[in-house]
Amino acid sequence: MFIRALFTISLLLSSVCIKAAQAETLHRFSPPIVTVDELSYDSNGHLAENYLLISSNPSCIDVWEGAWTVRRDFAERTMVAMSDDVLEFFESSLPAAQADFEAENAAKRGDLSMERTPCNAICIDRGVERQKLEYVIPDKVMLASFADPNDPAEQDRLHNQFVSWLEKTVMQVEIGFINWTPNEAKIYWVDKLRGDEEILVADLLRRERNTQWQTTTLGHHFRVVDAITNEVIGDFVARYPAIHVLGQPTDLEGLHPMTNDEVGFQVKNTFVHEWTRANRVTRTFTSLGFSRGRLPHDLWASIAVSTLRAKRIQ
Repeated sequence: MFIRALFTISLLLSSVCIKAAQAETLHRFSPPIVTVDELSYDSNGHLAENYLLISSNPSCIDVWEGAWTVRRDFAERTMVAMSDDVLEFFESSLPAAQADFEAENAAKRGDLSMERTPCNAICIDRGVERQKLEYVIPDKVMLASFADPNDPAEQDRLHNQFVSWLEKTVMQVEIGFINWTPNEAKIYWVDKLRGDEEILVADLLRRERNTQWQTTTLGHHFRVVDAITNEVIGDFVARYPAIHVLGQPTDLEGLHPMTNDEVGFQVKNTFVHEWTRANRVTRTFTSLGFSRGRLPHDLWASIAVSTLRAKRIQ
């Protein structure tokens, strides 16, 4: 009898904990933002954080939460629920091709005629100007929906779709390292989930030609250590795509002086090569022809962010 009572109490406590956790999850995303002005900006009007804006439907939030928690190492991006008004703000960036793809899949599943619940998401990156915020490159927009939020098969489908997009697009980032310090160095990944365990990922030789690139996840921590003295040269957190230059070249190191004869030889070889290559080119023209045109807004916004990051690293 006593054991049965304990078991009953345990079940009740578990139920309370689960409901509390669900309430906490929904509370974190409610109320959803109704305007992009509620996001965080720096003093220059640039986005101060990396954001993932998701549909505010509770069923969608549950699926997004489940996909996000698959990886315990996700960091440096804030997930925020958005209202329909915010989604309309990004309307110019919603890729029609992806919407068609979702509709095509719905037709294959036979649920095209059913009312579907949207589970859209938009990934916006730190550094974007407020005036360019609405222009998002297509890869960073997810258009998804489901017909029955209680259908486990639908939930699994969306879950797998979201996990793949999070890992390959939303959270993936590249950082590079160039070593101009006196000695060779080693690059370690610092595993924060295992007590800051250092895992060697690359040897960093000197000079620009030995630049090391790491495809990693937002929030991952890297430590560069002098291979001779074991002194820590620098600690770096992957907050956005970047290249880190360690030390400075000495004197003419990194330069490649050439004599006048060598310069003339290189120029002549380049001219012959390009002239020969030009004869093999098949010229095609768009309707724009030789006229000047504007870059797409989303591409220009992405270039502006990259330029801003490069200036800040310098």
